[in-house]
Amino acid sequence: MKIRTDFVSNSSSSSFILAKKGGLSDKQKEAIIRYIEEEMLGKPLPPVEDGEEREDYSDRAGCWISYNVDMEELRKAQQEGLTLYGGTVDFECCDYHYSEIFQRIWDIMEKEDDGSNFRQIDTDLSY
Repeated sequence: MKIRTDFVSNSSSSSFILAKKGGLSDKQKEAIIRYIEEEMLGKPLPPVEDGEEREDYSDRAGCWISYNVDMEELRKAQQEGLTLYGGTVDFECCDYHYSEIFQRIWDIMEKEDDGSNFRQIDTDLSY
């Protein structure tokens, strides 16, 4: 864990240092896209049935569906061949999740590298 010994303000930021050569490799790009798809674009939801109301669909989908959602818009998206995805973002502990996103992406980049093009040097964002 880092300990600040210099001036400390009310800032909620943390610094980091990475070392990298060139752009991202194809494996790194694919792994980051896979992470975003799995963690940030939600989980597949069941199809909305004809006439189904928000409350019933919310129960069946196993997740809370906002009161602002237009059920007809969901049905229309399905009719166009789109799959519905849903999830939640917890803003109560957003700082933690935000730093976790950075760390996970860096871990992916390091894992998908042969050790010569990317390295984490000072990436502890826990303070």
